[in-house]
Amino acid sequence: NSAARPALAGALWAAWPCALLHSALVLAALAPTAAGGALVMTAFAWASVPGVLGWVGMGRLHQMLGRRGVAVNQAAWQAAALRMAGALMLALAALGWLGYAPSPLFCDT
Repeated sequence: NSAARPALAGALWAAWPCALLHSALVLAALAPTAAGGALVMTAFAWASVPGVLGWVGMGRLHQMLGRRGVAVNQAAWQAAALRMAGALMLALAALGWLGYAPSPLFCDT
């Protein structure tokens, strides 16, 4: 029963998309072709990857430190993880702005 509760919360969280996802869906729906809409959603997914990787990476590091007996303040750790994810997204945005796109999907004009 205790394992089902987090799984249900995760499923409900995934079913409740954020406003940014809604705006990407509207933009994809307004694309002139299905391929254009798919490209919009692919770009949205790729833009989300840095934040997700930063958050997951910090979570894994927290677990590893916990197994080694290192006491970590949970609130400070969550704030650091959020900052790390934001810094990773800003770094990749700066690379794209400078012309070093991480994928041929971006800035391919």
